[in-house]
Amino acid sequence: GHTQAISSLAWSPAAANMLATAGRDSQVMLWDIPAIAQGQASKTAPKAKQQFDSPPEDAVLLAWSADGSAIAIANAHLTLEANGKSVDMKMLIYKNDLSGPEPYYNDQYMTFLRTPFASAVSWGPGKYITAVTRPYELAGKTQWRLEFRDPLNPQLGFGTILEYGFGYSVVVSPADKSTLALGIWDGVQIGQPVVAGKTAQWKTPPVTLTFDKTTPPASAVTWSPDGQYVAAIVNPIVVPKYAASQLAVWNVSGG
Repeated sequence: GHTQAISSLAWSPAAANMLATAGRDSQVMLWDIPAIAQGQASKTAPKAKQQFDSPPEDAVLLAWSADGSAIAIANAHLTLEANGKSVDMKMLIYKNDLSGPEPYYNDQYMTFLRTPFASAVSWGPGKYITAVTRPYELAGKTQWRLEFRDPLNPQLGFGTILEYGFGYSVVVSPADKSTLALGIWDGVQIGQPVVAGKTAQWKTPPVTLTFDKTTPPASAVTWSPDGQYVAAIVNPIVVPKYAASQLAVWNVSGG
């Protein structure tokens, strides 16, 4: 169904075997995998889809709410600021059938100012949506931001943690719904953010897990269902610097 490369895949946490996909064609689609496997649905026609207007160089990213009632869509809609120079990214919150935005969606409070794209998005910790961003003011700096937005009470959001280096991915633990695993430029960072209103900080200093002594960056990161293990792969953008790509699994508590 997509006409360009897939940029994000996300299983619904509520509907068994319902898969959401996003592509560089700026489309988001829902697929009923059991129906396709049983020949009851087309392998090229999704159950539902939405067309957006993002440029093909931006990867549209997806994140389901914990109850599967909604899906956050990042990098799918950009707007030009009045100065004609800066671009804002609007994080969309759609119903789980992609029929349209959630009634509680607030365009103003889900706008990431002076931010051309998010490099990662996750629904969590808890009610918050977490995005890894590098707004224009960080251009040329080796810094990235973790931004937290509460879609139900968006005026309380905008909590931010500023980090050194680069952030490539983020995913919340399915076990405690509060611990984040982040793919960063020297491995995987494990930490528990505490968000209160418009402030955010780490509960305790984050722990960094590394592939080896060369500390290559981690790209995609995922948790085991019980939250005991984290798996990650070396970022393919910079992998030529190393002898080979690596896939690693860590016991989080033991490092």
